[in-house]
Amino acid sequence: MLLSGRPLLDNPVDAALFVDREEPLARIDAAVRRGLNVLVTGDPGLGKTTLLRQAMYRARTPQAGDRVGGYPMRFIHAQGIPDGRGLLAQIVTGEHTPTATTADLLDQLTAERSALLDDTGAGAETATAGPVLVVDDVTATAGHELFGRLRDELWETGYQWIVAARAADRGGLLTPPADAFFDTVIDLPALTAEAATALLSTRLSPDPGSLPAEIAGLVGGNPRRLIAAARDLVDLPAPQHRARLDVLALRNRRIHALGRSESMLAAELEALGGASASDAALLNRLGWTRARAVQVLTKLEEEGLVVGEDVAAGPGRPRKVYRLAFADELLLPRTEDER
Repeated sequence: MLLSGRPLLDNPVDAALFVDREEPLARIDAAVRRGLNVLVTGDPGLGKTTLLRQAMYRARTPQAGDRVGGYPMRFIHAQGIPDGRGLLAQIVTGEHTPTATTADLLDQLTAERSALLDDTGAGAETATAGPVLVVDDVTATAGHELFGRLRDELWETGYQWIVAARAADRGGLLTPPADAFFDTVIDLPALTAEAATALLSTRLSPDPGSLPAEIAGLVGGNPRRLIAAARDLVDLPAPQHRARLDVLALRNRRIHALGRSESMLAAELEALGGASASDAALLNRLGWTRARAVQVLTKLEEEGLVVGEDVAAGPGRPRKVYRLAFADELLLPRTEDER
């Protein structure tokens, strides 16, 4: 059973586990062949990193050999980098604390491309595709500064770019002048029920029976949540699977019975993987004030349907982050003090 929560990597073993992203992969490939930059956005857990890695893997396969120049794709982690200069430094040097000036970093990037062209034996005048920089988990602020304020300078380096960001950061990356940098924008959707079932069927072996479809029907189309739910179930003896699934189904019915607001909020918590009452992404998606979010979260918490946990994020008081209650938490009886 392959139920790790890590993204799939760009290798043959992981490529065999990849499901249902042929359309966005085709769009990435078409954009790269035409010399265009790509932005991929989506909620946490939908598989943005896996998609980027699969694009890199397929670019190295024989059927991709007609790409002019055959240039490599280089993968860069950008998680948590708050500003454009730090992001540029991470791309060029692998360190997000820059010691060189922005101009020097851009010169280094241009020199790297020239070296790649020399290594492949292709001149800049014949290069119509690549080399490609694949930058994952870019924040709105850092992305807007780099691809907006330094847009023209980046164009001059001659690279192509595939950039991934959370859906909550989409607006920042597509605010002028950064919007003109990205020729192709791909908003990654949740998996369909059929694809979610297929994903779990490839991970659960040897004969998962109806379990993949049942999990998909309860959890939805977020790959990270699907795998986590499956991992939670397979740790139990098979006779207990039905009881656990029934508890999750009961949780969903109880949320629905509370009303539309509670259902909307629960769906967003599921998509985001958790959020605080002041989380801008949550409030923007719902169109709510913080006070409204606190009111509904409190009601869900009192019913035992969500769990709030204090999370420290730098100096100051921890913030309370809410998530949907897991099945084992729902199984625990609540005391009068907890009600």
